Amino acid sequence: MIRQDVANTLLIVVHRALPAYFVGIALLSFSIHIHAEAPTLDALTRIEILANDHPDRALQQLRALESEARKAPMATRAAFLGALGYTQALSGDAEAAQRTSSELEALAGGNREIAAEAMLVRANALFVRGSLDAAAASAKSALESFDAHSPARLRYWARHALGSILFEQARYDQALTHLQEAARIAEDNGWARRRGMVLNSLATLYLNLRQYDRALQAAAEACDIARRGNDTAALANYKLTEANIHSATDTRPAQHMALNESLRLARSVGARATESAALINLSDYYLSSGDYAAAIGHAEQAMPITREFQDWSGEATIQTNIGLARILSGDTASGKPLIETALETYASHGARNDEVAVLREYGDALRKTGQSAAALETLLRERTLSEELLQSEKQRVVLELQARYEADKRDREITLLNRENALKDAQIENHRLARRVWWLLMVVCALAALVVGLLYRRVRSTNRQLEERNEELAIQSSRDPLTGLYNRRYFQQRMAQLDASPADLATNTVRATYLIDIDHFKRINDRRGHPAGDAVLIAVAERLREALREADMIVRWGGEEFLIFVPRIRADQMAELAQRIIHAISGQAVAYNGDLIPVTASIGYAPFPLPPGGIRLPWEREINLIDMALYLAKAHGRSRAYGVARLLTEGDGGIERIEHDLEQAWTNGLVELAITEGPPPVPVD
Repeated sequence: MIRQDVANTLLIVVHRALPAYFVGIALLSFSIHIHAEAPTLDALTRIEILANDHPDRALQQLRALESEARKAPMATRAAFLGALGYTQALSGDAEAAQRTSSELEALAGGNREIAAEAMLVRANALFVRGSLDAAAASAKSALESFDAHSPARLRYWARHALGSILFEQARYDQALTHLQEAARIAEDNGWARRRGMVLNSLATLYLNLRQYDRALQAAAEACDIARRGNDTAALANYKLTEANIHSATDTRPAQHMALNESLRLARSVGARATESAALINLSDYYLSSGDYAAAIGHAEQAMPITREFQDWSGEATIQTNIGLARILSGDTASGKPLIETALETYASHGARNDEVAVLREYGDALRKTGQSAAALETLLRERTLSEELLQSEKQRVVLELQARYEADKRDREITLLNRENALKDAQIENHRLARRVWWLLMVVCALAALVVGLLYRRVRSTNRQLEERNEELAIQSSRDPLTGLYNRRYFQQRMAQLDASPADLATNTVRATYLIDIDHFKRINDRRGHPAGDAVLIAVAERLREALREADMIVRWGGEEFLIFVPRIRADQMAELAQRIIHAISGQAVAYNGDLIPVTASIGYAPFPLPPGGIRLPWEREINLIDMALYLAKAHGRSRAYGVARLLTEGDGGIERIEHDLEQAWTNGLVELAITEGPPPVPVD
């Protein structure tokens, strides 16, 4: 498993590296010997720089200055507490950082900037704990305390910190705005090292947005800044980002070279956190290459470092990689406990996306080693968790839209109130002028009428723009941006409506749902690149539109999966429709960059209500049953459709046994399946 907080997020080193963004300082070459230095701002800045890679040594230096710092003026004392809090969090002691934040807040009194510094330290401690929502709220409060006249260094730290946390929450549009502003502040003030840090963060953000050219450009510029400043530790960090970009573009030799260079640089300056990240990513590199011994060896080298820094996320990633390598090597007995331990760690820290990713890789490894029953159980766990995350995301989006609507409403009310006040002032002025010069009254009235007319036209224009924006938001919330098909959120809303008010169906007519999975899609992405995979998804979506009726709903279900909902169809026509879908997808290879990509698909489907007894199920249980039919199609050779034709048992107990294990129920004669063969799946070269 690729280390998420290194490979796919803005964190430069292990999970505790975000505090480096809060302090906003780059790595410099200087002596790290502890000495009795006066607690000046320059001295504290040098210690903060040291803390980025050697937090334990930095803490020793801060303790040596503590007695003098606590007797210093307020500004110096506040700077000392800020440095202490950041360093405590970097060393993994979130509780101590939280206490230092409270002490800094008490010191602030009415000083707005010191109070904001305390909020940034608190956000840092919350991030180390994995409390991303609370960390984002604290960093946002700090940013809102500043204005254009606040010190540039504080505005830079707050922007970089909030952008980094928002990226961790996958709120990419907001993260991009804050990080670009941090880069602008660094450039305006000539802060080369700080600008390098933001460029590295932006490179990782562009990587997640699949803007690979921009990602490589930003990473290359960050590396140039580090080289010009002889900043070896930062260069080691930036090389990790470069390796992740090469991984996404499937340029594996360049990825391997960048990872080894990062490891060499990190070891040359004793940057232990970066060394751990490089070892973990090399472990994943060898895992995907099939060199399981090398994958285990690099992961085991990283383990002592993650434990030294109390890095729970890094340790869970290492356990995942070792567990997968052992399972794929045939040692399932020792691999499974490691992965289950990693899953418990992610669950206890609320890292649900990591938990889903591990379950997906876990199930794939079990399937590859022939453990079908265990693979199916893992698949069901992953599906359940994915549905929970989808519901949480839906609630978050609704709350954000509601907050945005309320803010727009308040802005409109303020605008209208200001306009009313302006009109009242104009009327008072008109009366005063009328008493002095009566013949100017007509001119003033004409001007007032003109102003009212212009204001009225502007209000109408604003209302039209608001209506257009609301329509755009409605479309965006229901459509997949890549294929233009309906998204999962829209389908769930529609199915909830149908379950609440089921439509009456004609005799021998049912509604049917088909779940489609493109065969070997990961190979297309791995060997031809993600743009080729996107071209295949777009082509499949267009072929489905041409093959189906206007009344049939086509949904981008997620990744390489599509869902088709047919509101009315004769039961004896369902297999024929499955055959038509198979041939629509696989009838012609997809042309991309002068090459032809063969495409086949596996399908699971079922009618509802279920014949012959007309059993009705909630739509979630319908999808679960169809998903198991799809799993059988994939497990039995791909490029085929497995459909639930009819039940051969009665009662709730029978349907529960079928839902628990469809293949076993089929074998035991509890259910009749319709099988439709497609063309042989062609491996992607």
